[in-house]
Amino acid sequence: MNKRRLPYYASLYLILGMCIVVRGDLVNRYSFTNGDITAVDSVGGQHGTLEDDAYISSNAVQLDGNNDYVNLPGGLISGFTSATFEAWFNHSPNGTWTRVLDFGDTNPSGLGRYCLFFTPDGGGSQARLAISDADPGYDHEEIAYTSTIDFGVPVYIACVYDDVAGVMSLYVDGELEDSIPVRFPA
Repeated sequence: MNKRRLPYYASLYLILGMCIVVRGDLVNRYSFTNGDITAVDSVGGQHGTLEDDAYISSNAVQLDGNNDYVNLPGGLISGFTSATFEAWFNHSPNGTWTRVLDFGDTNPSGLGRYCLFFTPDGGGSQARLAISDADPGYDHEEIAYTSTIDFGVPVYIACVYDDVAGVMSLYVDGELEDSIPVRFPA
């Protein structure tokens, strides 16, 4: 099973941009416009579905943290060697490890394999952008860190994976927070 999920709680406005090595074209944009009942991709036509109790209000997807998410089409990021994922979000205290972005394969038990995700609270007072070959275990994982994202404050993040340069970078509100060398996939 190949899922692309954007699970989160509170508000999320997402622009998902993936660039190929030669050009930096915006290939997908999910704006969550009032009146939509699906996650409309206004650029690439790769519409997603709102799962569980997810809904669109105030031009943002609203998620309550109880298994709500936006399910994007399988294979959405396949074939890209470098990508930038951007999201504007506002979150509430709902536990650690909840994801704003979560891309990767899943097996029947729901565990991820070869995933890239961002969580505003990965425990230990740190937000994390991670790329991993999880399931089973973490044979290889690369993590870019920043301070935990404050609750109730609108935040912009850009998660950049540059396979050519071998670097993964995390930007919060336009500021580079961490950039790390990446040897993934190993």
